[in-house]
Amino acid sequence: MERTKRVFNGILLLLLSVTWCAIQTVAGALVALVLLPRIRLQKYRGMIVAYHPYSFTVSLGTFAFVSDGAYRPRAARGRMYGHYVQSLIFGPLFFLIVSLSQLLAKAPLIKRYRAERDRAPEDIFVNRQAARLQARVGE
Repeated sequence: MERTKRVFNGILLLLLSVTWCAIQTVAGALVALVLLPRIRLQKYRGMIVAYHPYSFTVSLGTFAFVSDGAYRPRAARGRMYGHYVQSLIFGPLFFLIVSLSQLLAKAPLIKRYRAERDRAPEDIFVNRQAARLQARVGE
């Protein structure tokens, strides 16, 4: 009975990851089409990296949007790959866990609190986990 339950949970997780990734990829493709005249595309480990001139970096399904002006865009690309893997693992909870925590880390009160304790703005759990996932598969 336990083995059947594990197999069922594994199949459910796989279906959730596949469908969730497909939904995000459609959203990423729409963003890419809007930005198309101003982006440069590159394939990286099954992910499509879109380098753009704007000041945001985000992962949507198989698309990763990395700012050309970002500090170390190659490292940002690797981190976005880690977030891509997180998205497959967490499914729809990805936005709640990853995006919400990153938005909260940028709140002035939390930034000041972290600065007083000498913590880097990027040093939050989800970014450390993304870096470990990216390091596991190598750069």
